[in-house]
Amino acid sequence: MDIYNSHNPTLQDLEEYKKQNVNSPQLQKVIDFKIAALKAEETALTKTMNAEQLSETHNPLWARQYSLSELSFYSGHVRQHRQQSIRRNVRANNRLQGSSAKTHQHPYGNIRKETNREYIYRIKRKIKNRRRCKRYVDIDLDHRIVLAKQGLHVEELIVYNEPRVIKTLIRKGYAENHYDEWKNHKNKYIRATLANRKYFPEHFIKDKEPEVRIAVVKNFPEYLPEIIGRGKHEDIAAAASFCSSRKP
Repeated sequence: MDIYNSHNPTLQDLEEYKKQNVNSPQLQKVIDFKIAALKAEETALTKTMNAEQLSETHNPLWARQYSLSELSFYSGHVRQHRQQSIRRNVRANNRLQGSSAKTHQHPYGNIRKETNREYIYRIKRKIKNRRRCKRYVDIDLDHRIVLAKQGLHVEELIVYNEPRVIKTLIRKGYAENHYDEWKNHKNKYIRATLANRKYFPEHFIKDKEPEVRIAVVKNFPEYLPEIIGRGKHEDIAAAASFCSSRKP
């Protein structure tokens, strides 16, 4: 019996499989979670809840219907997302909260040093007032992101080919004439952003990255049978995630 891909292993099977994989800490955690899901008792309330609702209440019952392979993919995806969120938060705090240890030099004169918070605020104020904005394109990434949010000097911004700037332009609906080019961009997050905006589903459903395919399925459920038919672990997990998010 293939325990790793089975949706209905017994507790005894899981205990034996756990002993066979003592050198894999991450798999051990997944097995423990699956065991907890099987041991958890259903109540009248939990029987009325879907997988998403159970997960939000930290009830392990939501994992009962998934195999170890699907849970392993899900835990890895969550761990990666958490690490990315932490890095984004750290960068945001460095830019917006400011600190005495990290300061920016005034770009147009050695007048004084300013904190990150003051620096970003000044960028937004200058660009909001449309004061000779074009000269800010070449200063740094922070200036270009603020310009992208305002849809200013778009073609000049695109020359830098910076993923954060491109994603900002897509989210704000600018530079649509470049979307056909960006659908094949080497950065998967740019492609995922386009997919989340409901562009080129027939193209992105065949993308090599699961994040992009998941974005397509969330917006176009009719592609669900196509990814299930491939039999890949990440596609099955994507389908499971989509189904659990739907209202019963």
